[in-house]
Amino acid sequence: METTGLRATFTGMEESTAEDWAIIGKSFVAHGRGLADRILDHLRLLDGDFGGFAVDRLTHSLQTATRAQLLSEYQARLDQTTGDAWKLWTEMQELNAAIQEIQTRVPELQTASENAERAYMAGDLPALTYVTLQSAVLNRQSEISDLRQSLWNDAIALSSVLGTQIQPAVEMKEPVP
Repeated sequence: METTGLRATFTGMEESTAEDWAIIGKSFVAHGRGLADRILDHLRLLDGDFGGFAVDRLTHSLQTATRAQLLSEYQARLDQTTGDAWKLWTEMQELNAAIQEIQTRVPELQTASENAERAYMAGDLPALTYVTLQSAVLNRQSEISDLRQSLWNDAIALSSVLGTQIQPAVEMKEPVP
């Protein structure tokens, strides 16, 4: 391992130069060649060193590293699950709001469709206009059904993530034929 030779001259990162980093890079490569062996040598020094404890320092170090890795993996899964749950919850709120908005507009559309039917039957409205209004009512009712299906799918997914039963809080109004 090199202890003499060229060294970088900066004392703050903002003062560093390309030449400094070339020196550091060259030294790092040379130092890195034996790094694995040095780490293993240091670990071997801990083997059999009990220091009065029930396990030696090598075993303790490996146990600690294993616990840290397991905790890290668990935390990553927990963070992912929390994110998934919030995403589903937010989507459910958006779907519920969309359903409520459409449900408030459907009665007005149905009234217009009924008025159009009377006007069509009286010969005061072209068939295309009447059919267009009827189609709009059916499309909105179909849209509500699709949104409800998505809402229930999200509720099932959220129930799976949380391990508890979740029911969407939406008033299930029956479509008027």
